[in-house]
Amino acid sequence: LKGLLKLPYKILKILHNDVEKIKNFGPTLDSPGILITIKNFFLSRLFYYQNINFKYDNFCKIKNYAYYSLQIQPEESVDVMSSKFTNQFENIRKIAMSLPGEMVLVVKDHPAFIQLRNPKFLRKIANIPNVKLINPTIASGLIIKKCKIVISVTGTVFSEAAYLGIPCIYLGQSGIIKLLPSVYVNDNLNSLPKQISKILKIKIDKQKNQKKYDNFVKAVILSRLPVKVKDMWEQGMINNISLKLLYEQVKNEIHN
Repeated sequence: LKGLLKLPYKILKILHNDVEKIKNFGPTLDSPGILITIKNFFLSRLFYYQNINFKYDNFCKIKNYAYYSLQIQPEESVDVMSSKFTNQFENIRKIAMSLPGEMVLVVKDHPAFIQLRNPKFLRKIANIPNVKLINPTIASGLIIKKCKIVISVTGTVFSEAAYLGIPCIYLGQSGIIKLLPSVYVNDNLNSLPKQISKILKIKIDKQKNQKKYDNFVKAVILSRLPVKVKDMWEQGMINNISLKLLYEQVKNEIHN
């Protein structure tokens, strides 16, 4: 109802402002035009209803599993920093094939994407062998706490897993994520079966892991950094020099 009441306002706003269009491409994501705005509203309501009522697997019955956190797209941290792995359906299929023994892959959609994800895509994922698709409203902390390993392209899931001392495989190029404890990097899914088997045999020192995680948090939050993350985000101070300074300082804080 709230969204429906806002719809006339959005239409009036579009009429009042010039719709930003790119030659040969039409309206942009930020200025979709009246017809697309109306269509998107009703589709989002339909998708929300279908996805909330989707027949998900029972998470309580799953014991031995790896976890893949499905991400929002388009998204810079997926489509730029994990450009090799932008096809998340294919990621899930290959990861499910790479798991050892009777381990299954648990997949959960991003809760902020419930009303935007086409349920046809979820049905395709649910039909992949060795994959269990669970309700997106389940707290990720509960899922990570019970899982054997986390494999994904981005997200706070890596920070949560690092805090709990759960090993992760990161499919991307974000230097900050790579600095988290118990995070391993993969840039070729063909090598995934051997990597997973090797990582699962490693016994994580919980005390060392916690210390490194605490250092990571301090390095990111404390104002000692030569480049303020807030300024980089809000004032557009993002360039190779500032990124390198930030990365090196965070790395030094963690290891010292």
